[in-house]
Amino acid sequence: MTGDPHGPNKFANYDHVHRSVIAHHSSTMFVLEDTTMWVLIGQGQLQLVGEIRCLGGIVIDVDKYLVQLDGEGPNATVQTTDYSYNVYIQGLGNIFRYDSAHHDHHSFHHVHRYDVFNGDREGTVERCEWPTLGEVIERAAEWYDANFEQLASVRPH
Repeated sequence: MTGDPHGPNKFANYDHVHRSVIAHHSSTMFVLEDTTMWVLIGQGQLQLVGEIRCLGGIVIDVDKYLVQLDGEGPNATVQTTDYSYNVYIQGLGNIFRYDSAHHDHHSFHHVHRYDVFNGDREGTVERCEWPTLGEVIERAAEWYDANFEQLASVRPH
């Protein structure tokens, strides 16, 4: 398959990469629990949906859609078509959300950024490169490290 992280790939490889990324971030103790699961939502369509719970009450809501291009089962060739990765702090609000292009607005990959510590519910929108879920987890971990003290003051352990 291609070296493009968003290009077509065998489902077994796709799932292996997902599990490896989660295992890596679990080994660093940032990811505490992964409830994501693959759901067959129609002929030739898969959804990865669920939550990744992290340190500091950070949760990553995952909603990713893949289309089956050919083959079947683990050897099926699949490719992501749409995604939304919403990163928030339980009980406090959104930190950032990465979205694929929408037909009704923002016809490009974009990130919504929020000033969570000041109750920002509207955020700002910026064009961005298409992130992998692993990159989103990494950015959430970096945000946690950079904001640990302020987070600890509003969310005691």
